[in-house]
Amino acid sequence: MTNDAVKKMKTLLNTMRLIMEGKEPGRDMNYWEWNSGVGLFGVMKAYEKTNEDEYLQFMKDWFDRNGGDDRFRGSVNCVIPCCMALALYRITGDERCRAVCDEYADWAQNISVKTKNGGIAHVWSIGGIEDYKNQLWADSVFMAGIFLVAYAKEIDDKDLMHFAVSQVKIHIESLFDKEAGLFNHGYHALKDRRLGGHWGRGNGWIAAALAEIMCILGPDAENGYFKDIFVKFIEQVYSLREENGMLHTLLDEPESYTEATASMLFGYGAYAGYELGILDERFFEWSKQIYAALEFDDDGTVKACSGGTDCFLELDSYFTIPCVKSNYADGITLMFLSKFAN
Repeated sequence: MTNDAVKKMKTLLNTMRLIMEGKEPGRDMNYWEWNSGVGLFGVMKAYEKTNEDEYLQFMKDWFDRNGGDDRFRGSVNCVIPCCMALALYRITGDERCRAVCDEYADWAQNISVKTKNGGIAHVWSIGGIEDYKNQLWADSVFMAGIFLVAYAKEIDDKDLMHFAVSQVKIHIESLFDKEAGLFNHGYHALKDRRLGGHWGRGNGWIAAALAEIMCILGPDAENGYFKDIFVKFIEQVYSLREENGMLHTLLDEPESYTEATASMLFGYGAYAGYELGILDERFFEWSKQIYAALEFDDDGTVKACSGGTDCFLELDSYFTIPCVKSNYADGITLMFLSKFAN
C-alpha cells in the first residue's frame, strides 16, 4: 500500500502541475482562494511526509505565480492558502510568505465581517450574497481555523491564539446538532438556526481541522476540549459508514450517494487520531478500508468527488450535486494518501 500511495501521489502532482501551467483544458488553479488553497494544503502535506523536492518546488512555483493575487481579498475562504505560505516561510525564509501570513492574520482578526455571535462570517466574495454576512459554515473551520492556530503558535501571539481558538469554538458550538451527534452545513446567526443537512464534506472539514489543530497544540489543549468533541463526533460518523468504509454525501441519509472527499477527510482524521493516541485501532483500519475503496482515474484524480455545494435548506438539493474534478478534491486526495506514504 505504501508504494502504491507514493505512485498515486506523484501521478496526481503531475496532473496538478499541468493545471498550474495551463495545459489541462477547463481547469485552473492560478488564483488565491479556497479551491486552490486546499490543493496546496495537500501538496504541503505530501512534502511534509516525503521531503521530496518536487512537492516543495511546486509550492514555490505556485507562490511565485500567485502570491500577489488580490482578486478574492475579503473572504474567509482566502485564508487557507496561507498554510502553504507559512510552510514555505519556515523552509525558505521567504519574507513574501511571512508578509502574506501577517496580512491574513490581521484581516481575520480585525477586518473580516463577524456574525452576531462573533464568528467570521462566510462571506465568500467581495459584494457577494448579502445574507452570507449572517452565516457561519462548517468549511471555515478548515479554511481559516487551521492557519490561525498554526500562525499564532508560530509567532507566539497570545491574542491571535485566543482569537483563533475562539473562532473554532464558535463554529463548533453553532453548527453542532447534539441530537444527531453531527454538524450541520451552516448556521444563521440572526435567526439562531442551523442550516442545511449533515453534509459529509462539511463534517469532514471539521474532522480534519480538529485533527490538525490537535497536532499543532496537542490533544490535551484547552483542557481536552478539541479531543472530547473529536472523539465523540468521529465515533458517531464511524457508525454511519458503509461496509466498504465509505460515507454518504449526507452522512445520515443512506439514500444519498457515497462520496469520496468526505470519506477521505474522515480517513485522514481517523488516521491522525490514531497517531495521536486518542483513537483505537478500529479507526486506523477504517482509514485503510477507505483507501482500498477509492477509485482512481489515470491522471491520479479520485472518482466520486462532489462539486461545490451551497448551504441548502432542502435536503434533496444535496442529492443532485454532480461529481467533478477539482483542485480541492486533489488536495484532499494528497492529504489522505500522504498518511500511507513513506
